[in-house]
Amino acid sequence: MIIFNETSSNCLNHIYENKIGYVLKKNILTKMNKVISGSELKSWENSLPQMVKVIRDTDIKEDTHVLLEYKLPPRK
Repeated sequence: MIIFNETSSNCLNHIYENKIGYVLKKNILTKMNKVISGSELKSWENSLPQMVKVIRDTDIKEDTHVLLEYKLPPRK
């Protein structure tokens, strides 16, 4: 399921403002009615800023959309 579909400039703003974890957490709750663990949230907050380097260092235009997909593991 796509949990993030925003322009690259919005994505960068969320990351610069340290809000990307909150945005993704809220989207998963809204779209999937699921709550993620604190460790998963922390993992995203630590790894997704690396996307800033990719977006910033390439010729990606500001209005290009960034999509993030999330798949929950199956229940046991």
